[in-house]
Amino acid sequence: MKMMRPGLFEYQIAARMKEVHEMEGCSREAYAPIVGTGFYSTVLHYDALKNEIKDGDVVVIDVAGEYGRLCSRHHPHASGQRQIHRSATRNL
Repeated sequence: MKMMRPGLFEYQIAARMKEVHEMEGCSREAYAPIVGTGFYSTVLHYDALKNEIKDGDVVVIDVAGEYGRLCSRHHPHASGQRQIHRSATRNL
């Protein structure tokens, strides 16, 4: 992800992903974004989105946009899903 760097906050990464999904035609987020940095990258379903990214942190991102009632995360090989994934990741 081109924008990822120390000093950003988890909520900023989540907001960028939402923007990318919307710009590529997704109607909404498929579920609440999960972005965890440092220790919180190990917490299952962590969604507080309040921590700052520190140099050397591992950052875990689990996000998906909804497109035509489909969630790209759950059906990566379904018709149209590769196109959505390529479109979304092209802008990161």
